[in-house]
Amino acid sequence: MMKNSLNLSLIFVLLAYLLASCGDEVDKPFLTISPDELIMVNNEGGTSEVTIETNLDDWICTITNGDWISVEESSSGLILKAEPNQSDERRALLHISSSKYPVVNKTMSIIQGGTYMKISPSVIEIPGVGAEMDIIVTTSVNDWAFSLANGAWLN
Repeated sequence: MMKNSLNLSLIFVLLAYLLASCGDEVDKPFLTISPDELIMVNNEGGTSEVTIETNLDDWICTITNGDWISVEESSSGLILKAEPNQSDERRALLHISSSKYPVVNKTMSIIQGGTYMKISPSVIEIPGVGAEMDIIVTTSVNDWAFSLANGAWLN
């Protein structure tokens, strides 16, 4: 009888171990993000939000080539803060991943437009009799200004 009781105790211990070891598994792991492919950031900088829905508790995020972006966790996912861009377009990658379930890992591109200014026409010629012209300025900067050097005769 003692032998049966010992065997039964051993079986219960093994069952308890098996049940405890299965407790960490997620039945159907999922990780969805929105937006899910691309974030376009204005060259003036600012914030963008990434919504994350998941049943995983081990997800992390990393940014590659994004020293101009900072990341904060929010109640619904992530908030990305981009610094203003005073030069050419820049690109980074946002990785959201799970070490336990790599099948659900996501990667998203972040693109921030560059600063630009285009003036048309590029050369201005005024005939000697006077004229009126339109000069078109296309720029990514909101606070631009112009001035005239030696242009007392021009307004």
